[in-house]
Amino acid sequence: MKVRVWLVRVWMVLLGISWVPARAQTAKRASLSREATTILSQRCIECHGREPLTAGLDLRTRAGALKGAQHGPVIVPGDAAASRLVAGQ
Repeated sequence: MKVRVWLVRVWMVLLGISWVPARAQTAKRASLSREATTILSQRCIECHGREPLTAGLDLRTRAGALKGAQHGPVIVPGDAAASRLVAGQ
């Protein structure tokens, strides 16, 4: 019986440790999302968030952002370096 209790406690500790990075990752992702929203609101939405859209780029929706502008895509999912929106071009 004591061995079983000990094993349960060990597993609880191990699982608790494995949950910490997941929670930290979720918090990091939420923080990044807030930062991106703030930057877009302050620097981009005035021209790319209401009609008439500058260069045809609509940042009001995910679909509009992924569609891009008159010169092609501005967001390359998974590749910030290749995303013109991140580069500010």
